[in-house]
Amino acid sequence: MATPLRQVHQMAVSLFRLIGSIGRSMVVTNTLGSFSLLVVFVLGGFIIAKRDIHPWCAVRAHHVGLTRLLHVW
Repeated sequence: MATPLRQVHQMAVSLFRLIGSIGRSMVVTNTLGSFSLLVVFVLGGFIIAKRDIHPWCAVRAHHVGLTRLLHVW
């Protein structure tokens, strides 16, 4: 029986090999890699809407330097 960490590793390796086999040049491979990261972030729930960010979290983002990014939205 495979552990969840092993399953995530297997998925990452297979996605890496798929992108490498489809894109034979560096330009195509980088485009496919960026697009696959975008799909993983959108479907994985990592992107948070501004209205869902609590005020105490915005203070922390100020120290990191992300307030410009938050105010653009």
